[in-house]
Amino acid sequence: MAPYSVLVAGHFCIDVSPELAAAPGLDPGRLYEVGPARLTPGGCVANTAIALAAVGVPTRVCATVGEDPFGEVVCRLLAEHGIETEGITRTPAVATSYSIVVQPPGHDRTFWHHAGANAVFSGGDVNFDGIEILHLGYPPLLPALLVDDAEPLLTLLKEARRRGITTSIDMVVVDPRSSAGRLNWRRIFARILPYVDLATPSIDDLTSALRISQAVDDGLVEDCARSLIEDGCGVAAVSAGARGVYVVSAGRDRLGSAGAALASVAPAWASVAEWVPAVVPRTLASTTGAGDVASAGLLYGLATGAGLRRAARLGAQFAARSIAGERPSREEARQWSAELSAAGLD
Repeated sequence: MAPYSVLVAGHFCIDVSPELAAAPGLDPGRLYEVGPARLTPGGCVANTAIALAAVGVPTRVCATVGEDPFGEVVCRLLAEHGIETEGITRTPAVATSYSIVVQPPGHDRTFWHHAGANAVFSGGDVNFDGIEILHLGYPPLLPALLVDDAEPLLTLLKEARRRGITTSIDMVVVDPRSSAGRLNWRRIFARILPYVDLATPSIDDLTSALRISQAVDDGLVEDCARSLIEDGCGVAAVSAGARGVYVVSAGRDRLGSAGAALASVAPAWASVAEWVPAVVPRTLASTTGAGDVASAGLLYGLATGAGLRRAARLGAQFAARSIAGERPSREEARQWSAELSAAGLD
């Protein structure tokens, strides 16, 4: 079957990643030498869309950038990856969002982030024509979607549902000092999740949003995933780092009422509850964007008609390849999917 088409919308930025031999200091007046910097499209829109396009999924994007040099760069970089930029709105009112990614060898990364034009993304520019899956990235970093208890976000999801489009959402860690950190995410989840067919947050995303302070263990991951289903979500895939991803799904009736792409595979996605182990990468280049690429792998499985167990393992394969500093090709994705199917995973 031809893959379903995907629109990736929401948070979009440019990542500035200096090469570091050691953790840089912040002592006033000091100069710290660093290596060359890479400029790459970042955020959920870029990371997920580029990975999907690379494996042959028809992919469009929708996001907002500024009319500034960074805006020109990210649009050019997207085009180089074969991504149409017609859905990118450019505005002179605010600057393009960017992140400075600080990742010394052997350490997790730190982000210095400027929200920029993401602050005015309201979903009003989303063009639903010709798409079958909508993947929305990082609502906590899109404040215009969250006003009035996330009414604009709810409106966007309801319109997608009305059109028979399968909806997918990925979260991000919620800074308690931010405007998003002051929102009642339990209430927001209760409002929007009946219209979310697939959710792919990390456990850190959920604990920060829901202000859960207890130590993370398998039981907490499973409880958080199940709570998303209880609030109305169709499928929840909650990542927990090296432990893997806990996948849980609602029954056939709920998935049958989802958008057409998910409803068409409801029997192979319904009533699953299991841990999917992480795939060990061949080498460690960077963890930046790995979660977004894992979501792309899961969406690739959905777009090509795979069952949930196979799709979740494709997500793990995609993430490992991203951590190794590589991107899955169309041929590799097809091979992985065929091998998993032959092993009885669907």
